[in-house]
Amino acid sequence: MSETAQLTLADPVVTIGVRHTIAAYTRALDSGRLDELIGLFAPEGRSALPQMEPAVGHTALRALYAPLMADHPQRHVVVDTVVTRRDDGRALATSTLLWVNSRDHAWIIELVGTYEDVLVQTDSEQWVFEERALSFDTP
Repeated sequence: MSETAQLTLADPVVTIGVRHTIAAYTRALDSGRLDELIGLFAPEGRSALPQMEPAVGHTALRALYAPLMADHPQRHVVVDTVVTRRDDGRALATSTLLWVNSRDHAWIIELVGTYEDVLVQTDSEQWVFEERALSFDTP
């Protein structure tokens, strides 16, 4: 983010739109719907996941996410999302991730992380990820 960009709390319509995109991302990832997930990124969108090379653009994003598609019950539970607006119209979102995995008929929290997102609005007024970065939190 530019050092000179000004941040303001996002209005409720923006907040709802951004949260919808974040929820759609987790639903697509947990349900193995790769095309839907990739469609939530801008054409030159970027994703940075821990211990993996960042991916830029839909082709690279598809290669990054394809091996991560759910083949067993899992949930990416995203909470504590704070949405702000930059003066250039982009929305910033910071969220906490709880990754919950199914093992032996029980749900286990595998990891906790933080998403830092930059979203842009499309011509159809949908919010999409321009940048999505995940970091793992350690106790």
